[in-house]
Amino acid sequence: MSSSVASRRPKRLATDVIGQLEDQLKVNDRDIGSWLTLIQHVIAKDKTEQVRAIYEQCLKIFPFLERIWIGYIQYELNRGEFDKVEELFKRCLFQSTGVALWQCYVGYIRRKNNLITGGEEARRVIFQAYDLAVSKVGQDPLSGSLWEEYIQFIDDWKPGSSWDEQPKFDLKRKVLKRALTIPLGNLEKLWTIYTTFENDLNVTTARKFIADISGAYMNARSLYKESSKFLDTIDRSDDIIPEGVYSPQQLKAWKGWISWEKLNRLELDNTQLLERIDYIYQQAIQKLIFHPEIWFDMADYYKQNPQYFSSTKLQDLLRVSLLVNPGAFSLNFKLIDLYELDDNSAQLTKTFDSLLEFLNHNYSQLLEQEEDLKAIALEDYINLKQSQDEDGDGPDAKPISEEEKESIYKANPGIKAIRLQMQKLSKTVSLTYCTYMHTLKRMRGIEAARPIFKASRASKAKTHHIFTEAALMEYRHEPTKKIALKVFELGLRPSNFPNDGELIYKYLQFLMRTQDDINVRTVFETTLKKPIEQEWMQKLFKLMVRFESSTGSLESVVRLEEKYRELFPEEDAIGLFADRYSFNESAIFDPEVDLIRYNDLKLRNLTGSEGKRSFAQIEEEREGLNNAEKKENESRKKQHVESEDAGNDAEPQSAVKPVSQGEFVTDEIYNLLRVLPNSASIGEPLFNSSKLIALLKGLE
Repeated sequence: MSSSVASRRPKRLATDVIGQLEDQLKVNDRDIGSWLTLIQHVIAKDKTEQVRAIYEQCLKIFPFLERIWIGYIQYELNRGEFDKVEELFKRCLFQSTGVALWQCYVGYIRRKNNLITGGEEARRVIFQAYDLAVSKVGQDPLSGSLWEEYIQFIDDWKPGSSWDEQPKFDLKRKVLKRALTIPLGNLEKLWTIYTTFENDLNVTTARKFIADISGAYMNARSLYKESSKFLDTIDRSDDIIPEGVYSPQQLKAWKGWISWEKLNRLELDNTQLLERIDYIYQQAIQKLIFHPEIWFDMADYYKQNPQYFSSTKLQDLLRVSLLVNPGAFSLNFKLIDLYELDDNSAQLTKTFDSLLEFLNHNYSQLLEQEEDLKAIALEDYINLKQSQDEDGDGPDAKPISEEEKESIYKANPGIKAIRLQMQKLSKTVSLTYCTYMHTLKRMRGIEAARPIFKASRASKAKTHHIFTEAALMEYRHEPTKKIALKVFELGLRPSNFPNDGELIYKYLQFLMRTQDDINVRTVFETTLKKPIEQEWMQKLFKLMVRFESSTGSLESVVRLEEKYRELFPEEDAIGLFADRYSFNESAIFDPEVDLIRYNDLKLRNLTGSEGKRSFAQIEEEREGLNNAEKKENESRKKQHVESEDAGNDAEPQSAVKPVSQGEFVTDEIYNLLRVLPNSASIGEPLFNSSKLIALLKGLE
């Protein structure tokens, strides 16, 4: 977020690292790097209540993050606070999952249940903990170490009698067979452990037991190698990709793995498959916290399988995703859709308000940054002016006018960059208000939508879009267009957007569709007196030319064209003239209905985007094509001359190659050139033109 916000607070001492980190988190509480650093420094201070408070604050933002839970649990374990540890496990095992977390859980169970003092009961509890852990995360390719720990714990079991040996062997065989059917990273090591175990136990029965499981083992090993093309590129470390850093490689790798798992190559039943894919999604969001796409895909997977993932669980997932991605439109709108389907207007409104609060807050911070940069730029300008002016003595210097200040600001790169960000964000804010307005109109009617329009006008980040959408919404509700006209006029007031060319353009389009010809001409004539941007003024003229061509008189069209050439003398006259005979007003752009450009100007490679660009821009592209063709013709001519000089009697290769659609040589000319013989094959000229000229000169 804004560095200027931090600069407005009292400065911390250089040694107050904790205070500095807390200030950073007040600006942006999603800065996971600052959270982790803060936790380390607070633990070093050994203030228990402060450590717990920091962990709890962090978990409010990252309740799903395995790394934070493990750190919190380890802190309490180191202090011997077993009651606190159990409370944390009750909380975290329902909100997060992963091999490391379950290994931490088993470690706690083993620590609490001492085998020396607890005996067989303690062993039974530990066995249950291992069995629960492998049932939760044993399908993870990285869970091999957990399986090894389980097997090692069985090996460490020293039965008191020979009668207890057989249950031990049966349990070990059962656990190993279970692990050998899963594509694990250490599958070959587990296979070696199993075959050694069976052979050491009984060579005669070993062949049968090994043969029974070998097929499943070979299949699991093959599947692991097949999935390795994804797994090898996935970063499974506990390092977190920070906010603002986009990792398309990791996103692609995780999505590739999930897509492969959905093919169900492991041939799991439907419930097992759903649980496995859900687990992989949960591991993906541990790494790709700030990638809305992976959260959206997970939510969409939940929605596609309502028999296993309830609507409540889906909504909870999306609410958690918004804790770390509050400005993600895909996640906000997905949750809003669910609330609308449930007819839950209270939660829907709350979600929209939270999104707009986040966006408006960001805009306010950009405004603060702009003000700071303005003050610095103005101060630098004054200092420079005083240093260059020998008589400049500060207070007696001539004050800087507002126009001069604005020119200083426009020349400043930092201010220009901030203003560009503000321009983009303000459009985003306004379009969000438009979506909010349309959603409530759809859900509760026009009376519920109107207050949103009123609220949007109070936003510093509003643009003309909110007025256009509100006007069209009112017109659809009341075709008399009385309210719609008032909304458009409200947008054109001096306090709003009187000189916005795009708003005027949309206003004129609305008046044309509603056949209000008188107001069309009145609004356009009024616009000519305004300081509209050149690009939009040209578009307005072309819109009026098409309008007058279809509904007015030729005299009106001619007057418009003359006025256009007067205002824009550098523009090619044929461009405006061509607009009169273009019918590209539909949603699908068709170059063939642009009669003059397509047939006379040969601009046949136009796409939909060309309809929004000026004729001069298109002409520049055509000039580029002409230059490329000239270079190609010169190259062909050079090859042709070289062929003539060589006097090669062999059949020459054609110097003409097929012409692409973008060039200006027709198929008929190309076919003619292709069948004509090369000049080198003709030899001496058949007609002596010099003798004919001499003969003509001698005639009286």
